[in-house]
Amino acid sequence: MKARLARHHIKHRVAETPRRLFGCMVARQGRAILFLDSMDTLEEQRFTLAHEIAHYVLDHLLPRRWALSVFGESILSVLDNTRRPTPSERLSSHFSQIPIGVQVKLMERSPSGAIRSTKVLHAERRADRLAYELLAPSGLAQETLSDLPEDEGAEALATRFGLTRAAAREYAQMLLLHRRPPPFSFARMLGGDRR
Repeated sequence: MKARLARHHIKHRVAETPRRLFGCMVARQGRAILFLDSMDTLEEQRFTLAHEIAHYVLDHLLPRRWALSVFGESILSVLDNTRRPTPSERLSSHFSQIPIGVQVKLMERSPSGAIRSTKVLHAERRADRLAYELLAPSGLAQETLSDLPEDEGAEALATRFGLTRAAAREYAQMLLLHRRPPPFSFARMLGGDRR
């Protein structure tokens, strides 16, 4: 990965755990470069592209815009890593929970590719969810699922939206979970569960 970034004149520390990468996004100064595995199927590449775009929006662009809206243009040099934040900026960032440093590094994995951090797992799930929404908007996907059994619904999602079978199954389960009524609860029946 370092060699690929160097070819694009990007100096960025990347963990070199030897493992297969389906895609990667490196964002700096409000811009990003995306890498996809050209050996993947078209469906896999489409999902990887949507997933990496989701990371750019959720993990780089939105936090950057949020910091600029709160701190003003003066924070831009901190976001662009050309100066260190002042103690006051660090304190404000901490208490307001507005990130002003390097946003996220989500590539740390085991050699098998397993995620080892809840922060990374959460970011990956958020990126998957937005990728599904970009490729198969939930309203249209729910319509496609209609009253089909889960397996047939997943197949219909894959066909209609060009998702891989695995992605379509995962998305169908996610959407069906939101349609199912909550499990029976005596507490809820008796009015004790106010969730």
